[in-house]
Amino acid sequence: MKHLIRIAAATLFSVSMCMANANAQQITIDLGKLDSKLAARVIEAQQNIKKAEEKIAVPKVTVSQAKEWADVGQNLATAVGATAKALSVEVNDFVKTPVGWWAFAFIFWYFLGANIWAIVGGTITWIALGSVIWHSFRIFHIPQRKLVFEGEGKVKKYDYVKYAFASNDARTLSAIAHTVMFVVLSIVMLVIIF
Repeated sequence: MKHLIRIAAATLFSVSMCMANANAQQITIDLGKLDSKLAARVIEAQQNIKKAEEKIAVPKVTVSQAKEWADVGQNLATAVGATAKALSVEVNDFVKTPVGWWAFAFIFWYFLGANIWAIVGGTITWIALGSVIWHSFRIFHIPQRKLVFEGEGKVKKYDYVKYAFASNDARTLSAIAHTVMFVVLSIVMLVIIF
């Protein structure tokens, strides 16, 4: 337990140091005290940093884009209604038919096709890989029920046995690795889905 606390403290310390180091990248330089060649290189590096930051800028969502996204449901309903009207059928009756289902699916795909792939594919991948990680975690870190003794009169005695790691360090490292893999998988899948 002490070793686990030490690892957690070391991890917390290293993460905080990395964050402090990232914040320390913003420094001021007195160009008057540098020679001209070095000052020119510093100015050029600062300009390159500004150009790189401009390229990374997150695009802003405009009101028209938000309205367009909000109108998807209305557009979908209008398209299904227009298709049903062209066939001289009420919308409720039309959607209940196989042709209505296909028409609804194609219209839905027209409006949200690319986003559906990201949502469905990302969710399926997340569930599949997450369940593999969880299954591995269960094998190595959750005690398994084992039959210890089967006595007379069909009396069975069970015991809960943990996986036998070579050392507690190996057990701790395995738990951290499982957690990190799941967190990284979750972040990647959130980026893909959203």
